[in-house]
Amino acid sequence: MIRTCMVSYKMPPFYGGSGAQALRLAQRLQGKGISVSMLTARHDTSAPPHESVGGVIVHRLSVIRAGRLRPFSFSLAMTWHLLRNHWRYDVVHIHSAYWRIVPLLLTAKLMRKRIIVKMTQFGTDDPMSIRRRRFGTILLSTLAMGDAVIAISDELAASYTQAGLPCDRLFRIPNGVDTDVFRPIDGEARQELRASLGFPPSVPILLFVGAVDWRKGVDLLLRAWPKVREQFPDGILALVGPLSTASRPHEGRPYREYICEYVDNCGATQHIHLLGQQMDIQRFYQIADIFVLPSRMEGLPNAVLEAMACGLPVVSTTVGGSPEIIEDGVNGLLVPANDADALATAILSYLQHPRRAQEQGLAARKTVLARYPMDGVAERYSMLYAYLLGLGERAQMTPGQPVTSAHSTNEVQNDGLE
Repeated sequence: MIRTCMVSYKMPPFYGGSGAQALRLAQRLQGKGISVSMLTARHDTSAPPHESVGGVIVHRLSVIRAGRLRPFSFSLAMTWHLLRNHWRYDVVHIHSAYWRIVPLLLTAKLMRKRIIVKMTQFGTDDPMSIRRRRFGTILLSTLAMGDAVIAISDELAASYTQAGLPCDRLFRIPNGVDTDVFRPIDGEARQELRASLGFPPSVPILLFVGAVDWRKGVDLLLRAWPKVREQFPDGILALVGPLSTASRPHEGRPYREYICEYVDNCGATQHIHLLGQQMDIQRFYQIADIFVLPSRMEGLPNAVLEAMACGLPVVSTTVGGSPEIIEDGVNGLLVPANDADALATAILSYLQHPRRAQEQGLAARKTVLARYPMDGVAERYSMLYAYLLGLGERAQMTPGQPVTSAHSTNEVQNDGLE
């Protein structure tokens, strides 16, 4: 049996797309006969230090409560865990290439473990962005020691090759989504769910899911919203996700203060619902009419995949992996980043043409079923683990040449996935 130590700084119930993706992947890998243990930070002392979550053993490592010292203490804690338990693991699989993984990478290499690092977001943990930071060359040198680096989008793959890192270690495996959980509902079930969540039965609902912060571009969506309401005055904008306490660039006050002040000043609090972090997030996709992601930076957005799996038409900016998922005008709409007017126009085009919206939502669901089901993604990882451990056929996993697109990058082949 292959034994994997999967590392994510945050995981549910703490908010973060990377951690949620890691846990879902771990659960599917368990179902394929791979033993997975997860390491994460114990952000809340009330959370148990060890527990089984969906069959996955989760170790929450104690961290220093002070903000800036917390990531550093997590770095030391997970390195110490590996030193004490190295005999339990064959593969160390790290989600996000941040500086705090350097001691763990060096220790894993010393212990002769197979090392996989997954890049999660262009602009934060891609190699070209890392290189521009202080001590970034140290992290890049350490990253080059890994056995495999995962790019979930074309942008991340291109950044890797531009940084001059070993191309024979780059593999393209996208994020995945559980299409049994994230699925459309209609008719009476949809109306009942709307009522249970406190939404009117027939008004148009626009949905955003994610951290309400500058990177996700929620301020752009709020600027577009008045233009939408001019034509659809009964519409509701639902923002699901935690309000960021970080500041906007070049501003001293927290982003959450800006958002709350804007909502109060525009006098539309009854039409803009700040819902915070929610459990069973699929319920909100299932009652919405349109999903909007106005991000300024992305990796391969989980929220877009989840919305599409639920049959929603999606309006997204042309950043990160969204253009890889969405074919403009076929299974969603793409608009330039930082353009509130274009965002409003795209939203209105769906509201004004509901049949087109429905057709593109159905096409979106088909796209996810064909290319991004979690079972297929987990199969790719299981094949990668086997290949790195010398248990799989090299022909299936032969590393390719430097790439700038998904079609020329290393890919674990799997029927039903691109």
